[in-house]
Amino acid sequence: MNRDMTREMTLHAVATGPRRSALGVALAALVGLGALLGSSGASHADTRAKARAHFVLAKKHYAAGRYKAAMASFRAAGKLRPSPVLTFNIARCQERLGRLAAAIRSYEAYLRARPKAGNKAEVQARLRTLRGQLNKRRKSADPYEDLEKGSLAG
Repeated sequence: MNRDMTREMTLHAVATGPRRSALGVALAALVGLGALLGSSGASHADTRAKARAHFVLAKKHYAAGRYKAAMASFRAAGKLRPSPVLTFNIARCQERLGRLAAAIRSYEAYLRARPKAGNKAEVQARLRTLRGQLNKRRKSADPYEDLEKGSLAG
């Protein structure tokens, strides 16, 4: 190989090297982006599957009367994929556990999230009942009230 030919090959390599490097970087970026988008789709599907599994487990707990466990599973599903349906079911669990104030807040949150809910009338009726129960509970919370009535009667 003569000196001119070596120099020409070197100049050609220098001239085309950055172009190839830029092309290589762009190609690597596209491959990386594709992998990221592909894994994002898979991650989304995994999250959805996990949320559904928590929901199914929560329904089983609820049907078996394990309201505290059901509520925990509904909440776990909600952390993965929030939904007013989960809020409604959490309210049902709270109600069954006697947590009336919390159930009221959850039912109200459900109706705010779904103002045109198909079960709106039922939920509003349930809220009236729960508010009445909570008021009775608060009125009878005075530990001396029953003693006072007893001493007047006796």
